[in-house]
Amino acid sequence: MALVLAVLLPMIAFSSIVIVAFGREQTAAVQRGAVGTARATMSAVDEYLTGSIRTLEALSALPSLDAGDLRQFHEDAARALSSQPAWLTISLFSPDGRQLVNVLRPVGASLPAVAERRSFDAVVATRRPVMGDLASRELTGQPDFAIRVPVVRRGALVYVLTAVVKPASLLDVLTRQALPEDWVGTIFDGDKKIVARTKNLEAFLARPVSPEFGALLDAGGREGWAVTHTLEGLPVNTAFVRSSISGWGVGLGMPATSVVAPLRRSLLALIGGGIALTGLALLGALLVGRRIVLPLVTLASVAKAFGERGHLPADRHAGVAEIEDLRRAFVHAAALRERADVNARRLAAIVESSDDAIIGKTLEGLVTSWNSAATRMLGYTEAEAVGRPIAFIVPPSRLDEEADILRRLARGEAVEAFETVRRHKDGHSIDVALSISPIRDGAGTITGASTIARDIGPQKRAEAERTALLSAERRAREAAEAAEREASFLADVTAVLGSSLDYDTTLARVARLAIPVLTDLCAIDLLEPDGRTRRVAAAHVDAAKEALVAAVRTVHGLNSDAPHGVPAVIRTRRAALVTSATEADLAAAARDPEQLTMFH
Repeated sequence: MALVLAVLLPMIAFSSIVIVAFGREQTAAVQRGAVGTARATMSAVDEYLTGSIRTLEALSALPSLDAGDLRQFHEDAARALSSQPAWLTISLFSPDGRQLVNVLRPVGASLPAVAERRSFDAVVATRRPVMGDLASRELTGQPDFAIRVPVVRRGALVYVLTAVVKPASLLDVLTRQALPEDWVGTIFDGDKKIVARTKNLEAFLARPVSPEFGALLDAGGREGWAVTHTLEGLPVNTAFVRSSISGWGVGLGMPATSVVAPLRRSLLALIGGGIALTGLALLGALLVGRRIVLPLVTLASVAKAFGERGHLPADRHAGVAEIEDLRRAFVHAAALRERADVNARRLAAIVESSDDAIIGKTLEGLVTSWNSAATRMLGYTEAEAVGRPIAFIVPPSRLDEEADILRRLARGEAVEAFETVRRHKDGHSIDVALSISPIRDGAGTITGASTIARDIGPQKRAEAERTALLSAERRAREAAEAAEREASFLADVTAVLGSSLDYDTTLARVARLAIPVLTDLCAIDLLEPDGRTRRVAAAHVDAAKEALVAAVRTVHGLNSDAPHGVPAVIRTRRAALVTSATEADLAAAARDPEQLTMFH
């Protein structure tokens, strides 16, 4: 009996859960379907209104509006109105709200001002098409709504073009959606007034939606689902969608019977099937229970042997096929455990004989394993290390690094191999390369980390020595190349000095030789017997700047009081090396602001 109950009770509990979950899913499916239908209906309404906007925008581009010919526009608009059976009239307004043209009245007739101001002011403010709300107009005397578009010329708003539309045209859109007969479909404007309705439209046209539905809309959201009451007072499940284009919306009211009846039928079928299956399960449990009671004693002895010795005798058959299969599974499990023990011992031997330090730790940073190589590298024995926070081998400056590694491992992120520093027991630092892998339990959950650390100090020292040798070699090569260039330059200068007795020509050639071997700019000045200086040569790597170099001297002259440069050398009769010039140095050397600008 206990076995029967053990089978039956879970099935009853499971069936109850399935029935409840099924009911919820069916209800959610009805809600999703209703909101989807409301969304499709709203799309059809938006498509209809957008088509009217495109027609008005085409009218706004007429040449008669460019010329301000209102009489011609009246004729053009009348022709357009004849092709739009859903439109009552076409009107043209000035930006200040005066009605200039109405197709229902002759040109020049007295016309009323704007009937519905909100949408008109919105067009003037935004210069974009706007849907109006329901309003009764003096010329038509019936509730209708306006579609307005701006007429812009050369960046300025010159007119507001309006089409007045019959609400009945939207009832056609609603009817084409083929809603179920007992549903109540409603299209409402931005002011929550009814524009079209599948039931009792004559009684409720231009009236606000029900207070409950209005409160639901005021709560915000573009779409939703709730239980409300119709204007007739009937309780309905309401799905609604509001348009982001027009600000209008669609509401679909479904009687409770429409929602509950399909769900009730499905639940009854599910419950009936569940009862039948439960009866069959009960009968099967009774039959199977009688068959396996006696062999359970054999199974108990098998389990006891497995728990005590870890292996099972191969010749103790259970006598029942299912129990025998379970006994064989125990035998197989014992063999697997033996192989796992062998593998664990082999892995432990590999870890212990490794030349790299291998350290295990929890996600909280507590050391759980420590091999011999870790002792050789870091100085701590296994007994000293296991159970301590890993921070004892981490320099204080690297504690944040270790904490970040543990956080990343806990999140399941991969940690790439990297180089860092660890601290020996005696306090000295060790350069190491770390490779960190997560440790997972049988369920795959990360419970810790395994760190393999390799001492890379000798490698880094070898790299440093190699870098130093390469640097010394480079400096020696650069010095040799510089000496070679200087020798070549001196040879060229010697040849030039001996080739001509003309001072100016010779010095000009010397200045040219110095570019770009020694510098980017070379200028040579001679001190005349009367104490004046004369520039005899100037050369620059950029030939276009040589004229500027000459102008600095020839046009503005030399500031003999300058603290640096040629004036200082002449005064002191000593060579000078200026490695950099500050803004103050340049200002002191310049004779006037224009020359200072040329220095820059």
